[in-house]
Amino acid sequence: MANTNWGTTVTQKDNIIRLAENRINNDIQVANFNTKTYSNVDSGASIAQGDSGVVIPISGYGVVASATEAPLSPLYFKVRPATIKDCATNNSTTVTMASTVGIDVGASVDGDDVATGTTVASVSDGTTIVLSESATDTSASVNLTFSESSNAWEFLLLKDYNFLQEYSPTDTVQSIPRYYSFYNDTSVAVAGDVGDNPGTGNSSTFSFSPSADTSYGFEILYLFQPTSIVTLTAGTWLSTHAEAALLYGCLVEAYTFMKGETELIQLYDVKYKEALRSVVNMQGGFFRNSTYRDRAVMGAA
Repeated sequence: MANTNWGTTVTQKDNIIRLAENRINNDIQVANFNTKTYSNVDSGASIAQGDSGVVIPISGYGVVASATEAPLSPLYFKVRPATIKDCATNNSTTVTMASTVGIDVGASVDGDDVATGTTVASVSDGTTIVLSESATDTSASVNLTFSESSNAWEFLLLKDYNFLQEYSPTDTVQSIPRYYSFYNDTSVAVAGDVGDNPGTGNSSTFSFSPSADTSYGFEILYLFQPTSIVTLTAGTWLSTHAEAALLYGCLVEAYTFMKGETELIQLYDVKYKEALRSVVNMQGGFFRNSTYRDRAVMGAA
């Protein structure tokens, strides 16, 4: 006879799995599981002078139309100075300008005539560079922004949005950004871009202060809610690399839902935490060398 405390619908079982996945997502930060980066290379636009925020759009790198992959919370926000050059493009990889001084191989490039993710493949001479991707148009004069990999990153400090408003109440005071805030509703990510205007509706906005005094490359690392195995039935990162944590997480949630014995719930919770520590240790590489030596000694014995 089926236990009526469990329920008879697939939806109830799916909810148990989702609860376990949410528990794991809230307990750990794993690079391949629940963190993503978003940068000027991904967006195709650097922070421009006068800008005071970055908006992660509804589509593109790291974010899909589903709100499940919209940012939940920030981990870091860093910027570095970029160089703007008045360039000439000819629908090819060759770009000319008055001087290539300050442009290094590997620098990310963004502008109206270049594709997202374009970088500097080589510097031919004092006036010519070669891009990794062909320019999308021909123009005698277009501003391209080069974010140099040799420039040092400046990590912004996370603050409350009200602090940003008090620190720099107007956009007329411009300097290198020092503080940032992730202040708005992330339940839905809507279209937006780098700049002052975050668009309309709920959006994933990273506001910073003071306003930028020049162009900057940027990179944001954030937490998101991974897609559930209920949806991706072929498998997820958790089901592949953290089976024990997912199993015991489900047992804790299910047995709690069924009003099971306290001792068993506590046992499953201990097993869940042990499995979770193993995942964290595996990702951090904390035990690899010592495990190898321990097993070598045990084998020799």
